[in-house]
Order: sequence, then C-alpha cells, then structure tokens
Amino acid sequence: MRFYDLDKHIIEVSESITMVVRRFLDSGLTIEETANRTGVDVGYIENVLKQ
Repeated sequence: MRFYDLDKHIIEVSESITMVVRRFLDSGLTIEETANRTGVDVGYIENVLKQ
C-alpha cells in the first residue's frame, strides 16, 4: 500500500511475500491454498518451508 504523508512524500507499507506465505501456512492453509491466495507457485512455497 502506498500513500502520501503530510509533506507529500510517498510512504510504502508492505510485507514480503515470504512473510505472507509463512503467515498463511502458520494459520493452517495448505501449500496449494497458499499458492492460490498469493499467486506464487508451489515450488516457491516449498522452498520457503525449507528455510
């Protein structure tokens, strides 16, 4: 998400896709469900699990 502060500077607030994947998996979603929700492939998610 991006927005402007009072001085007209762009502020970007975001979460890395790795953290999103981990959060979804920790909440009980399967690898396939996580892939569907995030739009990343199953192989990427499996690599995240190895880290």
